[in-house]
Amino acid sequence: MLNAPDGSPTNAVYGFLRILQKLEADEAPDGVFVAFDRPEPTFRHEMTATYKATRTGMPDDLAAQLPVLKEVLDALGAVRAESPGYEADDLLGTAARLASESGAEAVVVTGDRDSLQLVTDSVRVLLVRTAKGVTETKSYTPEVFAEEYGFEPPRLVDLKALMGDSSDNIKGVAGVGEKTAKDLISRFGSLDRVYENLPDVKESVRRKLEAGRGDAYLSYRLASIITDAPLEFDAAAAAKRADTPKLRELYSRLGFTKLLAQLGEADAEEQMSLFETLKFELPDGADASVIGLNVKDELRRGEDLGREFDVALAAYVVNPTARTYDLDSLCRRYLGREAGESERAAALFMLRETLDAQLEESGCRELFYGVEMPLCRTLADMERAGILIDQNALNAYGAMLDARINSSRETVYALAGEDFNVNSPKQLGEILFDKLGLPAPKKTKTGYSTSADILDKLKYEYPIVSAVLEYRELAKLRATYVDGLLKVVAPDGRVRTTFQMTATATGRLSSTEPNLQNIPIRRELGEKLRYMFVSEPGKLLIDADYSQIELRLLAHIAGDSSMTEAFRTGEDIHAVTAARVFGTELSEVTPAMRSRAKAVNFGIVYGESAFSLSKSINTSVAEARDYMDSYFDRFSGVRAYMADIVEKAKRDGYVATLFGRRRYIPQLRASDYNTRAFGERVALNMPIQGTAADIMKIATVRAYAALREAAPEARLLLQVHDELICEAPEAVAGTARTVLAREMENAATLDVPLLVESASGKSWGECH
Repeated sequence: MLNAPDGSPTNAVYGFLRILQKLEADEAPDGVFVAFDRPEPTFRHEMTATYKATRTGMPDDLAAQLPVLKEVLDALGAVRAESPGYEADDLLGTAARLASESGAEAVVVTGDRDSLQLVTDSVRVLLVRTAKGVTETKSYTPEVFAEEYGFEPPRLVDLKALMGDSSDNIKGVAGVGEKTAKDLISRFGSLDRVYENLPDVKESVRRKLEAGRGDAYLSYRLASIITDAPLEFDAAAAAKRADTPKLRELYSRLGFTKLLAQLGEADAEEQMSLFETLKFELPDGADASVIGLNVKDELRRGEDLGREFDVALAAYVVNPTARTYDLDSLCRRYLGREAGESERAAALFMLRETLDAQLEESGCRELFYGVEMPLCRTLADMERAGILIDQNALNAYGAMLDARINSSRETVYALAGEDFNVNSPKQLGEILFDKLGLPAPKKTKTGYSTSADILDKLKYEYPIVSAVLEYRELAKLRATYVDGLLKVVAPDGRVRTTFQMTATATGRLSSTEPNLQNIPIRRELGEKLRYMFVSEPGKLLIDADYSQIELRLLAHIAGDSSMTEAFRTGEDIHAVTAARVFGTELSEVTPAMRSRAKAVNFGIVYGESAFSLSKSINTSVAEARDYMDSYFDRFSGVRAYMADIVEKAKRDGYVATLFGRRRYIPQLRASDYNTRAFGERVALNMPIQGTAADIMKIATVRAYAALREAAPEARLLLQVHDELICEAPEAVAGTARTVLAREMENAATLDVPLLVESASGKSWGECH
């Protein structure tokens, strides 16, 4: 699938244009004529209701691209035609005849072998075939056709009359196949001559021909391409005259960056036509807005910009799945061309105008101005603040890891019976699969794969695999979180991350250089890393964390009464789920049952299949499916929500959060099952994950403002998934903790309470 920045499918348009480019390079035509079918029945359907009756309808994702393709063809200067009652083949045949009669050579490009009947000395047919992603063409002249078929091109219709054509549901003569039909046409020359010479045909075939005479002549008429369709076509006037500015705008809108680059830079006249349209006037009495790209970076440097408009952030809110948000890409996408150095300020004004209108149209204006832009200033202050690292403790932690790494490596050597480079996939693969004979994956050119998913399947049965995985985990902790953090510690002992605001499709923030949102917490060794993040002397860290926000949002969005009641009464939702799924009393739920129910709960939130859930809880797919079926039986509101949201997404082309943030899902229109299944998982997950992201952003903005008023000495430091972390003097730590919890719990009004768990301590680890 290829998609435009707005999420609409573009793969058919792009594929058509690339094939057209290749053909134009090979053939160098003076002009291009393109014919389209119409949806109405043709004269052939009037002959028989069975004509093309076995054809399936055009896929929705392809039909949606036809108007776009026609728009592009018009900009390219191609002549295009369609006519009620006639097929595209009839228009091609008529255009080829008219071109031929005017003295021109016509080259008919098609994937339909029926068009070979059009081949003459002045009409050549290029038959296009695409297999395994490779497009090939074969050029048919009268000589090439006769060599392949044994008779002249017009006789192809006679052949189809006898043998039929299953693709068009043309019957032909029952019992007469291709070999017999070819033999008859080669011997007698035409359908008429075959029937004139029936006594010379062997008896078994003669009986079939006599019985099928009516079908043969009907099939002849159905298979004949009309060359006198109502079409005005002047070959001399069909020379292409492309509208380059229009093409530039279309390619930008569709995200065709390679095709856009081939158009070259816009000339001076074209650039002027863009930027001279700029008219920007401030209303009377308006403290002017600052328009920029990634204004958080300027705010982080301490610039006081007043009111800001970030064009990259606005483009992200409009379409969170675009690949890039740099100025050149935004200009190409929304203005139709790039801006030169002297025009970049003008481009920013025009982008604000365009994007502000799109924010209004998509219902995201309040989200942008009320949440995203205020969050820029908040995050800039958090990035400036950073968080203190206990470097002595981190070095000691690294030394402990070194000892564990060496021990794990020696264990691997002992189990392997020799020393080797454990970090080398090639050497490791040879040891595991050649020397030790473990069940081997398919061997590639570079050797065996030793990826985590391959080794995970073997770790319980083979101790050496378990030792290798432990070695890898320890080595990663050392390299990423000890060496990595020590490299970025500033002279004041603090590390400062950068929050990325346009990196995820759900609206969540990400953290880079270093990534402080990815501190491993599932195992004890990873959890110890949190103790390396500490407060300054005389201060405390306060951590406030949403409790099960995704499940609470699922209860609210789905409107499920059972789940809503569990959250309102403060019951353990995983235990409640276990009791319902396993059909037992709440008091009889075991830790193992609760653990499986927890996996089911989050599997539902993330749109997991039974196959994925089975891997999470280490059970069979059938058993996992039973758990999910039982879950939906007990929580019927969730089942209804999941069905409704997918259908709504298919209708609308997108899903939205409670705050209006959209994600377009073109994959729902794909013909490929796996691609559609991915789209359905996105449709299920995005409203919940995206709303959680919105709530967290709202809470961060409100907590930042409330802390500045109630405890000015306190500073927000980090936002990690569903957690906010601040640092405050011990004297006001209690106030800061209260403010954090209050603002987070009141960031949204739901049918269930938003619950926040908070704690304070000298380190991040102590807060947990």
